[in-house]
Amino acid sequence: MQINKIPLDEKGEAYINTYVIEDSKQFQTGKIRPAVVICPGGGYSYIADRESEPVALRYLTHGFHAFVVHYSCGEKALYPKPLVDLAKSMAIVRKNSEEWHIDPDKIVVIGFSAGAHLASMLGTNWNKEWLKKITGFDPQEIKPNALILGYGIYDFNEKGDGQNKNKIREEDATLYQRIFGTSDPTEEQVEKLCPIKHISQSTPPTFIWHTFMDELVPVGNSLKFAQALNENNVPFELHIFQDGPHGLSLANETVERGKDFVNPHVAKWHLLSAEWIKKLFEEKN
Repeated sequence: MQINKIPLDEKGEAYINTYVIEDSKQFQTGKIRPAVVICPGGGYSYIADRESEPVALRYLTHGFHAFVVHYSCGEKALYPKPLVDLAKSMAIVRKNSEEWHIDPDKIVVIGFSAGAHLASMLGTNWNKEWLKKITGFDPQEIKPNALILGYGIYDFNEKGDGQNKNKIREEDATLYQRIFGTSDPTEEQVEKLCPIKHISQSTPPTFIWHTFMDELVPVGNSLKFAQALNENNVPFELHIFQDGPHGLSLANETVERGKDFVNPHVAKWHLLSAEWIKKLFEEKN
């Protein structure tokens, strides 16, 4: 396996980690494979380790090359910088597709939590003129061929109900400060960064999963995102699991941070997503 670190900016604060399957002379020589580009969560404050390399390694077992994007966070998270980082990552993967034995038409962007917000921002804006203007990339260079989204924020106006509503508002204020540069953004600013507002027939096929019991990001985000995909005739698969806290990642012992984060039932999302990718790309052949 080729593991490398590729900088995305001059200081190397944003970068990609590559997990490229070595081309063997003994079997599957020259095999062209799909790739997954992973955006971990962390509330745009940090990159969550639990949603990084462990996830990449799991997709490797299904025969996919994997890349983890360490996009700009914290004081560097002011938009559009994280989106530019992801766009640049996609362009790098496509540019090197021949060398790395990647099918350039089978590149999936995977996101968790804030990373799912970032992934869906690219998925709904990849062909927009404003993004081309700030990145300098042709839309086809940065286009995701599919999305896999886990417990993400797609509509900042979705606050949910119940006892966690105030906690969600407090978290939103902190998140807003990072990505908008203010805890009180205008409606126009918020709408621009609400992926659900930008879904169109150009949005790629999407696999969505979430838990009903998510205490931090209301499940309504995923339900509404799926509904908007449906209204635009975009193929999707939606899995809402009943139990489980926010930030489950693979929901297994490898990434657990307490007994609530091990959930064999929810852990099936990973296999389901791999099956979905394979079926989707088989239909493209």
